[in-house]
Amino acid sequence: MLTWVFIFAFVSFVKSSPSFQHDLQNTPLVVTATATWCDSSCDIWQKWIQNIAKQHTNIQFVTVDVDSPQAKQYNLTSRKYNQVQDEYIQVPNSVFITNQQQHNFVGSRTFNGLNIWIQNAIHGQFHPVFATDNINQLGEWDKRFNASITVISNEEPIFGSILAEIPSLGYAWGMQNYSDTPAIFMRNTQDEISMAFDFQWKGLLKKILPPLIPQETAETDLAVETILFFADYYINIITPDIQPWLNRLSNQYENVAFIVEQKQDKNKQTAFLQKRTVQYKTQDLSIQFVTWFQNIWKGKTRPFYRKSSPPQKQHPWLIDVQGNTLWNYTNNIILYTYSQNTPEQCKHVFQNYKQYSQDIHIGRFDIQNNDHELFPNDARAGFIFHFENNTLKHVLPCETSRHLHNIITLNIQKIEL
Repeated sequence: MLTWVFIFAFVSFVKSSPSFQHDLQNTPLVVTATATWCDSSCDIWQKWIQNIAKQHTNIQFVTVDVDSPQAKQYNLTSRKYNQVQDEYIQVPNSVFITNQQQHNFVGSRTFNGLNIWIQNAIHGQFHPVFATDNINQLGEWDKRFNASITVISNEEPIFGSILAEIPSLGYAWGMQNYSDTPAIFMRNTQDEISMAFDFQWKGLLKKILPPLIPQETAETDLAVETILFFADYYINIITPDIQPWLNRLSNQYENVAFIVEQKQDKNKQTAFLQKRTVQYKTQDLSIQFVTWFQNIWKGKTRPFYRKSSPPQKQHPWLIDVQGNTLWNYTNNIILYTYSQNTPEQCKHVFQNYKQYSQDIHIGRFDIQNNDHELFPNDARAGFIFHFENNTLKHVLPCETSRHLHNIITLNIQKIEL
Protein backbone atom coordinates (compact mmCIF):
# COMPACT_ATOMS: atom_id res chain seq x y z
CA MET A 1 0.00 0.00 0.00
CA LEU A 2 2.80 2.39 0.88
CA THR A 3 4.41 1.78 -2.50
CA TRP A 4 1.30 2.89 -4.38
CA VAL A 5 0.90 5.96 -2.16
CA PHE A 6 4.50 6.90 -2.97
CA ILE A 7 3.92 6.25 -6.67
CA PHE A 8 0.87 8.52 -6.77
CA ALA A 9 2.71 11.25 -4.90
CA PHE A 10 5.76 10.98 -7.17
CA VAL A 11 3.78 11.16 -10.43
CA SER A 12 1.66 14.05 -9.17
CA PHE A 13 4.68 16.00 -7.95
CA VAL A 14 6.72 15.48 -11.11
CA LYS A 15 3.90 16.85 -13.24
CA SER A 16 3.31 19.93 -11.08
CA SER A 17 6.67 20.86 -9.54
CA PRO A 18 8.30 24.21 -10.43
CA SER A 19 11.85 24.43 -11.78
CA PHE A 20 14.60 23.56 -9.29
CA GLN A 21 16.93 26.42 -8.34
CA HIS A 22 20.06 25.98 -6.23
CA ASP A 23 21.84 29.03 -4.81
CA LEU A 24 25.59 28.84 -4.39
CA GLN A 25 27.18 31.02 -1.74
CA ASN A 26 30.41 31.54 -3.64
CA THR A 27 31.43 31.75 -7.27
CA PRO A 28 32.12 28.17 -8.38
CA LEU A 29 35.50 27.27 -9.84
CA VAL A 30 36.26 24.58 -12.42
CA VAL A 31 39.92 23.58 -12.53
CA THR A 32 41.08 21.54 -15.51
CA ALA A 33 44.32 19.59 -15.42
CA THR A 34 46.33 18.95 -18.58
CA ALA A 35 49.98 18.06 -19.18
CA THR A 36 52.76 18.76 -21.65
CA TRP A 37 53.15 15.00 -22.13
CA CYS A 38 49.42 14.48 -22.79
CA ASP A 39 48.15 13.29 -26.17
CA SER A 40 45.44 14.95 -28.27
CA SER A 41 42.79 14.10 -25.66
CA CYS A 42 43.96 17.09 -23.60
CA ASP A 43 43.44 19.44 -26.56
CA ILE A 44 39.95 18.02 -27.13
CA TRP A 45 39.05 18.28 -23.44
CA GLN A 46 40.35 21.86 -23.29
CA LYS A 47 38.22 22.83 -26.31
CA TRP A 48 35.18 21.32 -24.60
CA ILE A 49 35.91 23.33 -21.46
CA GLN A 50 36.31 26.54 -23.50
CA ASN A 51 32.93 26.01 -25.20
CA ILE A 52 31.24 25.19 -21.89
CA ALA A 53 32.79 28.27 -20.26
CA LYS A 54 30.97 30.48 -22.79
CA GLN A 55 27.66 29.07 -21.52
CA HIS A 56 28.47 29.60 -17.82
CA THR A 57 29.73 33.12 -17.26
CA ASN A 58 28.97 32.81 -13.54
CA ILE A 59 31.65 30.12 -13.15
CA GLN A 60 35.39 30.70 -13.12
CA PHE A 61 37.43 28.33 -15.29
CA VAL A 62 41.13 27.70 -14.74
CA THR A 63 43.54 25.34 -16.53
CA VAL A 64 46.72 24.07 -14.83
CA ASP A 65 49.51 21.66 -15.71
CA VAL A 66 49.11 18.54 -13.60
CA ASP A 67 52.84 18.52 -12.75
CA SER A 68 52.91 22.15 -11.58
CA PRO A 69 52.85 23.39 -7.94
CA GLN A 70 49.48 25.00 -8.72
CA ALA A 71 48.00 21.57 -9.38
CA LYS A 72 49.06 20.41 -5.92
CA GLN A 73 47.24 23.43 -4.49
CA TYR A 74 44.02 21.94 -5.87
CA ASN A 75 45.03 18.43 -4.75
CA LEU A 76 45.27 17.27 -8.36
CA THR A 77 47.37 14.23 -9.08
CA SER A 78 48.38 12.55 -12.32
CA ARG A 79 46.47 9.41 -11.42
CA LYS A 80 42.76 9.42 -10.58
CA TYR A 81 40.13 6.72 -10.34
CA ASN A 82 36.88 7.20 -12.31
CA GLN A 83 34.01 5.33 -10.67
CA VAL A 84 31.65 5.34 -13.66
CA GLN A 85 34.08 3.82 -16.16
CA ASP A 86 35.93 1.78 -13.51
CA GLU A 87 39.32 2.92 -14.71
CA TYR A 88 42.25 5.13 -13.74
CA ILE A 89 42.32 8.49 -15.47
CA GLN A 90 45.47 10.56 -15.65
CA VAL A 91 44.80 13.68 -17.71
CA PRO A 92 42.80 15.46 -18.88
CA ASN A 93 40.64 15.87 -15.81
CA SER A 94 38.53 18.54 -14.11
CA VAL A 95 37.35 19.33 -10.60
CA PHE A 96 34.45 21.52 -9.44
CA ILE A 97 35.14 23.66 -6.37
CA THR A 98 32.39 25.42 -4.45
CA ASN A 99 32.01 26.47 -0.81
CA GLN A 100 35.60 25.32 -0.26
CA GLN A 101 34.61 21.78 -1.24
CA GLN A 102 36.33 20.02 -4.15
CA HIS A 103 34.44 17.52 -6.30
CA ASN A 104 36.26 15.38 -8.85
CA PHE A 105 34.81 14.79 -12.29
CA VAL A 106 32.57 11.71 -12.42
CA GLY A 107 30.71 11.03 -15.63
CA SER A 108 30.85 10.30 -19.33
CA ARG A 109 34.13 11.47 -20.84
CA THR A 110 32.36 13.19 -23.73
CA PHE A 111 31.42 16.80 -24.38
CA ASN A 112 27.84 16.19 -23.24
CA GLY A 113 29.06 14.23 -20.24
CA LEU A 114 31.36 17.07 -19.16
CA ASN A 115 28.68 19.69 -19.79
CA ILE A 116 26.02 17.77 -17.84
CA TRP A 117 28.46 17.22 -14.96
CA ILE A 118 28.97 20.98 -14.66
CA GLN A 119 25.25 21.70 -14.97
CA ASN A 120 24.52 19.17 -12.24
CA ALA A 121 27.30 20.57 -10.05
CA ILE A 122 25.72 24.03 -10.22
CA HIS A 123 22.67 22.45 -8.57
CA GLY A 124 24.72 20.62 -5.95
CA GLN A 125 24.73 17.23 -7.70
CA PHE A 126 28.22 15.80 -8.21
CA HIS A 127 27.45 12.28 -9.42
CA PRO A 128 25.45 11.23 -12.52
CA VAL A 129 22.89 9.56 -10.24
CA PHE A 130 20.94 11.98 -8.04
CA ALA A 131 20.19 10.36 -4.66
CA THR A 132 17.63 11.53 -2.10
CA ASP A 133 14.93 10.25 0.22
CA ASN A 134 12.96 13.49 -0.13
CA ILE A 135 10.12 13.37 -2.66
CA ASN A 136 10.09 17.17 -3.01
CA GLN A 137 13.76 17.23 -3.99
CA LEU A 138 13.14 14.34 -6.37
CA GLY A 139 10.38 16.18 -8.18
CA GLU A 140 12.42 19.38 -8.38
CA TRP A 141 15.43 17.49 -9.73
CA ASP A 142 13.32 15.80 -12.43
CA LYS A 143 12.42 19.13 -14.04
CA ARG A 144 16.04 19.70 -15.07
CA PHE A 145 15.95 16.95 -17.70
CA ASN A 146 14.00 16.35 -20.90
CA ALA A 147 13.60 12.70 -19.90
CA SER A 148 14.56 10.68 -16.85
CA ILE A 149 14.74 7.32 -15.10
CA THR A 150 13.97 7.25 -11.38
CA VAL A 151 14.37 4.12 -9.25
CA ILE A 152 12.60 4.00 -5.89
CA SER A 153 14.31 1.25 -3.90
CA ASN A 154 16.03 0.32 -0.67
CA GLU A 155 19.23 -0.59 -2.51
CA GLU A 156 21.27 1.62 -4.81
CA PRO A 157 20.40 0.80 -8.43
CA ILE A 158 23.09 -0.20 -10.92
CA PHE A 159 22.54 1.67 -14.20
CA GLY A 160 25.65 0.33 -15.89
CA SER A 161 27.03 1.61 -19.18
CA ILE A 162 23.95 3.72 -19.94
CA LEU A 163 25.41 6.39 -17.61
CA ALA A 164 28.38 6.86 -19.91
CA GLU A 165 26.52 6.39 -23.20
CA ILE A 166 23.49 8.65 -22.51
CA PRO A 167 24.69 11.45 -20.18
CA SER A 168 21.84 13.77 -21.26
CA LEU A 169 19.29 11.51 -19.54
CA GLY A 170 18.41 12.16 -15.90
CA TYR A 171 19.13 9.35 -13.40
CA ALA A 172 17.85 9.31 -9.83
CA TRP A 173 17.68 6.99 -6.86
CA GLY A 174 14.77 7.61 -4.54
CA MET A 175 15.88 5.95 -1.33
CA GLN A 176 13.22 4.13 0.71
CA ASN A 177 13.19 1.48 3.45
CA TYR A 178 9.62 0.20 3.39
CA SER A 179 9.71 -2.28 0.51
CA ASP A 180 12.10 -4.76 -1.08
CA THR A 181 10.43 -4.28 -4.46
CA PRO A 182 11.85 -1.41 -6.54
CA ALA A 183 9.56 0.88 -8.52
CA ILE A 184 11.07 2.32 -11.71
CA PHE A 185 9.63 5.43 -13.34
CA MET A 186 10.60 6.42 -16.87
CA ARG A 187 9.53 9.84 -18.19
CA ASN A 188 9.96 10.34 -21.93
CA THR A 189 10.52 13.55 -23.87
CA GLN A 190 6.76 14.09 -24.11
CA ASP A 191 6.39 13.92 -20.30
CA GLU A 192 4.62 10.58 -20.49
CA ILE A 193 5.45 8.43 -17.47
CA SER A 194 5.67 4.65 -17.56
CA MET A 195 6.44 2.35 -14.66
CA ALA A 196 8.06 -1.04 -14.13
CA PHE A 197 9.16 -3.17 -11.19
CA ASP A 198 12.37 -4.45 -12.74
CA PHE A 199 14.99 -2.70 -14.86
CA GLN A 200 15.24 -4.12 -18.38
CA TRP A 201 17.20 -2.79 -21.35
CA LYS A 202 14.63 -4.22 -23.75
CA GLY A 203 12.19 -1.59 -24.94
CA LEU A 204 13.93 1.28 -23.15
CA LEU A 205 14.29 3.21 -26.43
CA LYS A 206 10.51 3.67 -26.57
CA LYS A 207 10.42 4.60 -22.86
CA ILE A 208 12.84 7.50 -23.32
CA LEU A 209 11.70 8.65 -26.76
CA PRO A 210 8.14 8.42 -28.15
CA PRO A 211 7.26 5.73 -30.72
CA LEU A 212 7.22 8.40 -33.42
CA ILE A 213 10.09 10.79 -32.78
CA PRO A 214 9.55 14.32 -34.13
CA GLN A 215 12.44 15.50 -36.31
CA GLU A 216 13.22 18.40 -33.97
CA THR A 217 13.44 15.98 -31.03
CA ALA A 218 15.66 13.58 -32.99
CA GLU A 219 18.25 16.35 -33.40
CA THR A 220 18.68 16.88 -29.63
CA ASP A 221 21.66 15.49 -27.72
CA LEU A 222 19.41 13.20 -25.70
CA ALA A 223 17.80 11.66 -28.78
CA VAL A 224 21.10 11.24 -30.65
CA GLU A 225 22.70 9.49 -27.66
CA THR A 226 19.65 7.27 -27.08
CA ILE A 227 19.30 6.23 -30.72
CA LEU A 228 23.01 5.47 -31.05
CA PHE A 229 22.94 3.34 -27.90
CA PHE A 230 19.64 1.47 -28.24
CA ALA A 231 18.50 1.53 -31.87
CA ASP A 232 19.53 -1.21 -34.29
CA TYR A 233 18.67 1.20 -37.09
CA TYR A 234 16.39 4.14 -37.86
CA ILE A 235 13.70 5.12 -40.35
CA ASN A 236 13.19 8.72 -41.47
CA ILE A 237 9.62 9.41 -42.60
CA ILE A 238 8.46 12.62 -44.27
CA THR A 239 4.69 12.82 -44.55
CA PRO A 240 1.87 15.39 -44.36
CA ASP A 241 -0.31 13.07 -42.27
CA ILE A 242 0.72 10.64 -39.54
CA GLN A 243 -1.47 7.55 -39.80
CA PRO A 244 -2.44 5.67 -36.58
CA TRP A 245 -1.03 2.38 -37.92
CA LEU A 246 2.44 3.95 -38.07
CA ASN A 247 2.45 4.39 -34.30
CA ARG A 248 1.38 0.76 -33.82
CA LEU A 249 4.07 -0.42 -36.23
CA SER A 250 6.76 1.44 -34.30
CA ASN A 251 5.67 -0.17 -31.02
CA GLN A 252 6.15 -3.61 -32.57
CA TYR A 253 9.85 -2.88 -33.13
CA GLU A 254 11.34 -1.93 -29.77
CA ASN A 255 14.87 -1.27 -31.06
CA VAL A 256 14.00 0.69 -34.19
CA ALA A 257 13.84 4.50 -34.14
CA PHE A 258 10.98 5.93 -36.22
CA ILE A 259 11.76 9.61 -36.94
CA VAL A 260 8.89 11.61 -38.42
CA GLU A 261 8.92 15.01 -40.10
CA GLN A 262 5.59 16.50 -41.12
CA LYS A 263 5.57 18.40 -44.43
CA GLN A 264 2.41 19.40 -46.26
CA ASP A 265 3.88 18.88 -49.72
CA LYS A 266 2.79 15.36 -50.69
CA ASN A 267 5.34 15.33 -53.51
CA LYS A 268 8.07 15.20 -50.86
CA GLN A 269 6.49 12.26 -49.05
CA THR A 270 9.11 9.56 -48.50
CA ALA A 271 10.52 7.00 -46.09
CA PHE A 272 14.23 6.30 -45.77
CA LEU A 273 15.68 3.38 -43.80
CA GLN A 274 19.37 2.91 -43.06
CA LYS A 275 21.07 -0.06 -41.39
CA ARG A 276 24.86 0.18 -41.41
CA THR A 277 25.61 1.56 -44.91
CA VAL A 278 22.63 -0.19 -46.52
CA GLN A 279 19.76 2.11 -47.53
CA TYR A 280 16.13 1.51 -48.44
CA LYS A 281 13.75 4.13 -49.81
CA THR A 282 10.06 4.34 -50.73
CA GLN A 283 7.48 7.04 -51.51
CA ASP A 284 4.52 4.81 -50.76
CA LEU A 285 3.32 5.70 -47.26
CA SER A 286 -0.03 3.97 -47.56
CA ILE A 287 -0.71 0.83 -45.54
CA GLN A 288 1.47 -0.95 -48.14
CA PHE A 289 4.43 0.64 -46.37
CA VAL A 290 4.09 -2.07 -43.70
CA THR A 291 4.57 -4.80 -46.31
CA TRP A 292 7.52 -2.94 -47.85
CA PHE A 293 9.14 -2.62 -44.43
CA GLN A 294 8.57 -6.22 -43.34
CA ASN A 295 9.78 -7.57 -46.68
CA ILE A 296 13.16 -5.92 -46.11
CA TRP A 297 13.88 -8.52 -43.44
CA LYS A 298 12.79 -11.33 -45.72
CA GLY A 299 15.07 -10.29 -48.57
CA LYS A 300 12.09 -9.36 -50.77
CA THR A 301 12.64 -5.59 -50.97
CA ARG A 302 15.29 -4.19 -53.29
CA PRO A 303 17.68 -1.81 -51.51
CA PHE A 304 18.22 1.76 -52.69
CA TYR A 305 21.94 1.30 -51.99
CA ARG A 306 24.05 -1.63 -50.82
CA LYS A 307 27.76 -2.24 -51.30
CA SER A 308 28.26 -5.43 -53.31
CA SER A 309 31.43 -6.46 -55.15
CA PRO A 310 33.00 -9.81 -56.09
CA PRO A 311 36.50 -10.59 -54.81
CA GLN A 312 39.47 -10.07 -57.09
CA LYS A 313 40.19 -13.79 -56.84
CA GLN A 314 37.59 -16.47 -56.21
CA HIS A 315 38.18 -18.82 -53.31
CA PRO A 316 38.71 -22.43 -54.48
CA TRP A 317 36.02 -23.96 -52.25
CA LEU A 318 34.48 -21.33 -49.90
CA ILE A 319 31.41 -19.45 -51.15
CA ASP A 320 32.40 -15.84 -51.92
CA VAL A 321 29.29 -14.16 -50.56
CA GLN A 322 28.55 -10.61 -51.71
CA GLY A 323 26.23 -7.96 -50.34
CA ASN A 324 23.59 -8.67 -52.98
CA THR A 325 23.86 -12.47 -52.70
CA LEU A 326 23.79 -13.01 -48.94
CA TRP A 327 19.99 -13.38 -48.87
CA ASN A 328 20.41 -16.45 -51.10
CA TYR A 329 22.14 -18.24 -48.23
CA THR A 330 20.67 -16.83 -45.01
CA ASN A 331 18.48 -19.88 -44.49
CA ASN A 332 21.68 -21.48 -43.19
CA ILE A 333 25.26 -20.33 -43.77
CA ILE A 334 28.44 -20.01 -41.75
CA LEU A 335 30.89 -17.40 -43.00
CA TYR A 336 33.76 -15.29 -41.83
CA THR A 337 34.38 -11.62 -42.57
CA TYR A 338 37.60 -10.15 -43.88
CA SER A 339 38.88 -7.01 -45.59
CA GLN A 340 41.74 -6.13 -47.90
CA ASN A 341 43.47 -4.29 -45.07
CA THR A 342 42.97 -7.14 -42.59
CA PRO A 343 44.52 -10.60 -42.98
CA GLU A 344 42.02 -13.44 -43.30
CA GLN A 345 42.32 -14.36 -39.63
CA CYS A 346 39.63 -17.07 -39.83
CA LYS A 347 41.04 -18.77 -42.92
CA HIS A 348 43.03 -21.35 -41.00
CA VAL A 349 40.04 -22.20 -38.80
CA PHE A 350 37.74 -22.86 -41.77
CA GLN A 351 40.37 -25.00 -43.48
CA ASN A 352 39.52 -27.78 -41.03
CA TYR A 353 35.94 -27.95 -42.35
CA LYS A 354 36.59 -28.17 -46.09
CA GLN A 355 35.14 -31.71 -46.10
CA TYR A 356 31.72 -30.35 -45.09
CA SER A 357 31.52 -27.66 -47.80
CA GLN A 358 29.46 -29.96 -50.04
CA ASP A 359 26.85 -30.49 -47.31
CA ILE A 360 26.42 -27.07 -45.73
CA HIS A 361 27.03 -23.50 -46.86
CA ILE A 362 30.44 -22.27 -45.68
CA GLY A 363 31.75 -18.98 -47.02
CA ARG A 364 33.59 -15.73 -46.59
CA PHE A 365 32.51 -12.08 -46.87
CA ASP A 366 34.68 -9.09 -47.80
CA ILE A 367 33.12 -6.62 -45.40
CA GLN A 368 35.19 -3.74 -46.76
CA ASN A 369 33.67 -3.86 -50.24
CA ASN A 370 30.34 -5.43 -49.28
CA ASP A 371 27.70 -4.82 -46.65
CA HIS A 372 24.36 -6.22 -45.56
CA GLU A 373 21.50 -5.19 -43.29
CA LEU A 374 21.57 -8.45 -41.31
CA PHE A 375 25.02 -7.71 -39.89
CA PRO A 376 25.08 -5.98 -36.48
CA ASN A 377 26.21 -2.37 -36.44
CA ASP A 378 29.59 -3.23 -34.95
CA ALA A 379 30.36 -6.08 -37.36
CA ARG A 380 33.88 -5.96 -38.74
CA ALA A 381 36.57 -8.16 -40.25
CA GLY A 382 37.88 -11.11 -38.27
CA PHE A 383 34.63 -12.67 -36.99
CA ILE A 384 32.50 -15.71 -37.78
CA PHE A 385 28.77 -15.26 -38.41
CA HIS A 386 26.13 -17.96 -38.51
CA PHE A 387 22.84 -17.10 -40.23
CA GLU A 388 19.82 -19.37 -39.93
CA ASN A 389 16.18 -18.84 -40.94
CA ASN A 390 17.05 -15.35 -42.26
CA THR A 391 18.36 -14.18 -38.89
CA LEU A 392 21.76 -13.91 -37.26
CA LYS A 393 22.14 -16.78 -34.80
CA HIS A 394 25.77 -16.67 -33.64
CA VAL A 395 28.77 -14.33 -33.70
CA LEU A 396 32.15 -15.84 -32.85
CA PRO A 397 35.71 -14.54 -32.81
CA CYS A 398 38.03 -16.61 -34.98
CA GLU A 399 39.81 -17.99 -31.92
CA THR A 400 36.74 -19.87 -30.66
CA SER A 401 37.13 -22.87 -32.95
CA ARG A 402 35.41 -25.17 -30.44
CA HIS A 403 32.12 -23.27 -30.73
CA LEU A 404 32.44 -23.25 -34.52
CA HIS A 405 32.92 -27.03 -34.46
CA ASN A 406 29.74 -27.42 -32.40
CA ILE A 407 27.71 -25.29 -34.84
CA ILE A 408 28.96 -27.15 -37.91
CA THR A 409 28.47 -30.56 -36.25
CA LEU A 410 24.90 -29.64 -35.29
CA ASN A 411 24.13 -28.58 -38.86
CA ILE A 412 25.55 -31.83 -40.25
CA GLN A 413 23.37 -33.78 -37.81
CA LYS A 414 20.28 -31.92 -39.03
CA ILE A 415 21.08 -32.89 -42.61
CA GLU A 416 21.55 -36.54 -41.64
CA LEU A 417 18.20 -36.58 -39.86
